[in-house]
Amino acid sequence: MLIVTDEERAGIAEAVRTETAAAADCAEVVVSPPRSIDNEEPIAAVSVAMAKADVIFLVVSYALAHTRATREAIAGGARVVSMSAFTERQMREGGLFADFRARRVDPMVALKGD
Repeated sequence: MLIVTDEERAGIAEAVRTETAAAADCAEVVVSPPRSIDNEEPIAAVSVAMAKADVIFLVVSYALAHTRATREAIAGGARVVSMSAFTERQMREGGLFADFRARRVDPMVALKGD
């Protein structure tokens, strides 16, 4: 498991690492140098780490979801959770506490237009 972060979101990344430690044999945190816009490619070392990971948390100030590095990691089989611009408040309340099983849409029902 890989957690990609930056200085601004490092505290959140550490909380993710702590909470996922029981599920992951090895959780690595990589701190990326500052980027100035969403979807700016990460440095080569971050891209290489992403390519080797099975699970990636993107805990960054600026999105990485639509980068070549992320697309290549997904193509290689990685599962990616994008947490760009995520705040500490969101760790306590909000979307993470959604009941995803209850909100799951049955694809057959969705196809019928119900």
